[in-house]
Amino acid sequence: MSIDVPSAYDAHVDFVWRLLLRLGVPTANVEDAVQEVFLVLHRRRDEFNGDSTVRTWLGGIAVRVASDQRRGQLRSQAHLAQVARLPRISPREPSQALEEREAFTLVQGLLEQLSEEQRTVFVLAEFEELTL
Repeated sequence: MSIDVPSAYDAHVDFVWRLLLRLGVPTANVEDAVQEVFLVLHRRRDEFNGDSTVRTWLGGIAVRVASDQRRGQLRSQAHLAQVARLPRISPREPSQALEEREAFTLVQGLLEQLSEEQRTVFVLAEFEELTL
């Protein structure tokens, strides 16, 4: 069973983007990481046997790509500052932007305190509502 990559991209790119951000890929590197996830999907599309959903399979690929990204990054202040930045949003009110930035920074700070395994499980279960 082969996956139609363009359709999978259209259906799941936002999920992959969010997941990579939440798994600690720096904002500046997320675009490249998303591309890597879909390149892996393209290379391995014929290996998909339908035992899981495409979303779940992409989630597994994204977890591995995020792990590789984190391993390649030095845990420096510059890295932490990049992670704390908000993704592009267009709030209607400045106060909403401030609240969203503060909430995002708080969540990212809490996620940084978890081990890689705990963070992965938490993000997949709580944010992406995938079952364990």
